[in-house]
Amino acid sequence: MLKTITMVLSNRGLKKAIKQLDEYQDALDKGVKRGIELATQIAYRKVIENCNEGNLGAFTDAIKWEYNKKTNTGKVYVKSEGYNQNNGVVSDGMVIIINEFGSGIEGSATGYARQHGYEINMSKKGAIGWAFPTKDGEYRWTHGIPSKLMFYFAYEDIKRELGKYVNVSIDGTIGKLYEKQE
Repeated sequence: MLKTITMVLSNRGLKKAIKQLDEYQDALDKGVKRGIELATQIAYRKVIENCNEGNLGAFTDAIKWEYNKKTNTGKVYVKSEGYNQNNGVVSDGMVIIINEFGSGIEGSATGYARQHGYEINMSKKGAIGWAFPTKDGEYRWTHGIPSKLMFYFAYEDIKRELGKYVNVSIDGTIGKLYEKQE
């Protein structure tokens, strides 16, 4: 619903129109901010969903999201403790990161990392393979894994849909403004 602002050509009329424009601007700003926060939450849920579809649900506690009201920015990220040198076990966060980009010759074959300037098969052991320790104390053999792109696909979805989330939030805040004034 569009609102028309009319005014009487007077000092008082001008002040009233300015007040209405300020209220409109405040509602618009609030809608955009809420849209960015909503889009961040949805991106987080999409990453978790992508992880679950990729059989990584047991590792998703390492995935976090946050929204900064001051800068009006949101982010979805992995909190990782990395690799434990003492027992050789990687953290849940590292499992997510390794699955996002892939590893070894299998990861290099996907092309995702190479397209973005990353070297995946850095040890050059991919063709031969290598053993890695697991949490149960056993070792498993691998040639690496292809990238699963859980974050990348969520980002692509949000990039396409961001306008929808922001517009819904704007419509909600500006619609309330119009209802208040009518």
